[in-house]
Amino acid sequence: MFTVEIGGRPAAVLNLPTVADAEELLGDQEFRDDLTALQSEGRPL
Repeated sequence: MFTVEIGGRPAAVLNLPTVADAEELLGDQEFRDDLTALQSEGRPL
């Protein structure tokens, strides 16, 4: 498992078997677009 942090705060946990898999997902523009759309208490992550 890998934790994605934004601004030092956890934003997502990835249940992937390898670092390479995590890096591949993190390089995916659609995944990154989804992350930028997330909010916490009305504020972007």
